[in-house]
Amino acid sequence: MVCKSIILIVISALCVSESLRPRGVPPDMAHFYDPNSSFHCLDGSGEIPFVHVNDDYCDCKDASDEPGTAACPNGRFYCANRGFKPSLIPSSRVNDGICDCCDGGDEWAQVTGIPCQNNCDELGAADRVERERLEKLVQEGLKMKAELASRGLAARKEKEAEIQTKKAELDEIHKAKEAKSLIKEEREKVEKAALDVIREEEERVRQAKEEKERIEKEAEAVEYFKKLDTNNDGLLAKEEIMLEIAFDQNNDGMISDEEATFYLSGHENYDQETFISTGWLLMKHLFSKYENGNNKNDNIETGDIDDQDTTKESSDDSVDDYDYDDHDELDDEKAQPDDEDDMEVPESWDNPNNEESAPNDDETVDEKPKSQYPPEVQALVDSANVARDEYNVANNAYNDLSYDIQQLEKYLEKDFGPDDVFASLANQCFEMSDLEYTYKMCAFDYCAQKPKHGGSETRLGSWEKWSEPHVQMSYEKGVQCWNGPSRSTNVDLRCGDVNKLVSASEPNRCEYLFLFETPAACQPLPPIQHDEL
Repeated sequence: MVCKSIILIVISALCVSESLRPRGVPPDMAHFYDPNSSFHCLDGSGEIPFVHVNDDYCDCKDASDEPGTAACPNGRFYCANRGFKPSLIPSSRVNDGICDCCDGGDEWAQVTGIPCQNNCDELGAADRVERERLEKLVQEGLKMKAELASRGLAARKEKEAEIQTKKAELDEIHKAKEAKSLIKEEREKVEKAALDVIREEEERVRQAKEEKERIEKEAEAVEYFKKLDTNNDGLLAKEEIMLEIAFDQNNDGMISDEEATFYLSGHENYDQETFISTGWLLMKHLFSKYENGNNKNDNIETGDIDDQDTTKESSDDSVDDYDYDDHDELDDEKAQPDDEDDMEVPESWDNPNNEESAPNDDETVDEKPKSQYPPEVQALVDSANVARDEYNVANNAYNDLSYDIQQLEKYLEKDFGPDDVFASLANQCFEMSDLEYTYKMCAFDYCAQKPKHGGSETRLGSWEKWSEPHVQMSYEKGVQCWNGPSRSTNVDLRCGDVNKLVSASEPNRCEYLFLFETPAACQPLPPIQHDEL
């Protein structure tokens, strides 16, 4: 009897509390609404008599005085929805003729005259079935998430240990590289000294050759100046140029005034120095042996210049007349045999100079290229080459190992969530297709799309950050749209029992949204919210 009395008292108290709570007020806010005192706006903006609460007139800026009417545009109405889930709707939907609360509480005025049906029990039953499904999914997902976390932490420790091992190895390689660098520098120093001597000698020979050629060309120019200077007055005048048939450029048999003026190049005449520096540059292709490539001036017909050897007529290769008619009949015994195999040809015919036979294609000729340096210098070059090769091998090994360490450190810098639970997704790609495209998400790397009927892959962004920690991934700076921004992708994560790219859409131009399911995103379900009895 005592227990029944207590239960009745509690129920009565709750009923009283329910009756005192104004319409549209959540249970946790009921203590702000005391009918026995004035109402204070919840934002502190004013105080009104309690009778003005829910009087269909908005007195408070925060709409807290009208929780059960549509008087305030920024108000919120509480749906109790017993048997289902409580909810808040905009107060503008109160008494608008549309049932928004499953219990019909938002249409208390029944402006249409048709009462709302209470379907909260049906929705609650369906919600409980869905919740049971989600609870099973989450339980399984949480088990897999624990395994992922364990593997993620193990991978982190493994990579940390690997970094330490590689750094120790890197120190040893660095020491070896420095030692080989010193050897290389010493040998290159000796090599350079020897090669410098050779190059200095080569440069001296080259300069001497050029000086010799310069002197010879200048002497040639002086020689032709003297030949063209027919009056030997030390000046080459237009009249003297007009005497040289080589200056006849139009082949009309005479030197015109224009042709002579051209070769004077604006001068009235040439002295020897001006001829060498200017005139000879215009004329030497007509006379010079350096221009013609030989020592003969075959194309020059001169009077005074033709002191050199004239062209010889070839008469040594004359051919005697031969009467073939006297030898038409040949004895059969002297005729050539039809079968070449019956002929015995002396070896000397095939190789008249008795030279060694050339090697067959199947035979390999092991000939080392001749060195361009003396043996003692070539030995220094070879020694330096060995030192360079050994240093390059050590340097490449050092760079490769440094790169490996950098990649491991970059891996550890990434935020893979609590206990590195998302680490297993790194370096994995997941795809899904619709009617037009195949979409790809490579976790912590990039997103892309590719036309299903031909075409190249388009980057939709590279990994940038967590836009919402461990809930939404952000991939940015993808391929730029035509006359638009660079493509970007947000990837929403949802609890699932497998890693799977579920959907892809483009809600805004060049902005993509992927949905990805993974056990790593599973979280315990929040407790069910219940209204008071």
